[in-house]
Amino acid sequence: MTEPKPIVPVNPEGLDDIAKSLLENSVPEFNASAPPAGAVGSVEEPGSYIILPGRKHGSYEYPDLLVPAERTHKGKKWHQAKESLYLDGAYMITPRQFVDFINLLRSGNAYNGLGVKLDTKRVKALLDDILEQKDPYRAEWLDARFAQSGKTLNVMYHKIKSDGSIEDVAEPLHDCLMEDKQPGISLDYWLRNANNQGLPPKNISDGSIYYWYPRDKAVARFGANSGGVDLIAFRDPAYSDSSLGVRAAKIKR
Repeated sequence: MTEPKPIVPVNPEGLDDIAKSLLENSVPEFNASAPPAGAVGSVEEPGSYIILPGRKHGSYEYPDLLVPAERTHKGKKWHQAKESLYLDGAYMITPRQFVDFINLLRSGNAYNGLGVKLDTKRVKALLDDILEQKDPYRAEWLDARFAQSGKTLNVMYHKIKSDGSIEDVAEPLHDCLMEDKQPGISLDYWLRNANNQGLPPKNISDGSIYYWYPRDKAVARFGANSGGVDLIAFRDPAYSDSSLGVRAAKIKR
């Protein structure tokens, strides 16, 4: 895995386009010198959070997190949601963390923020809410934004540093499926074989999950309704919907 680089690319080719895109989309400026207020402190109602153990995928790693069972900040555009979370001392989970979160629930070994193991009924309800093909519409933003730099398509996302502060990074998109599949891709295969950035591999088997591959100036989102379940890496960041929210994760301390 290529070591993530600062969000300003070293190669000047395409720099003007990326800078223009970032400015047009009003990306919030993050203070990497200190953690945002509340990010490393206690949380209200820890029982409503699920402990996501820290993991390492290649050179990408994250500490133990508290991921809320419910989506919040609904109706916000991608950039608005990310900025609101930062001001609240929280983080939008990345596609890789989202895959790890679903795998944790499916393992039957998930614990809430109080250290109490989730019972089978609660886990099933959470998984059904995320993955079940049914109404109403449920969806969540994921922290992955794609930007073309010359011939390279980069993915931008956050890393959590040891002091709890965040750093936005950009790195070349890793080898993944680069064609739309409607339907679809195999959920099980994706969850078992997602790359270090959380995206499905090229050789993924067919299944029922609709998939739109990453494009320039797009962001990632996962959603479901009676019409299907989909992983979209081609969503307009300016899109919003009253049922589209985000999981406001925090560092577990």
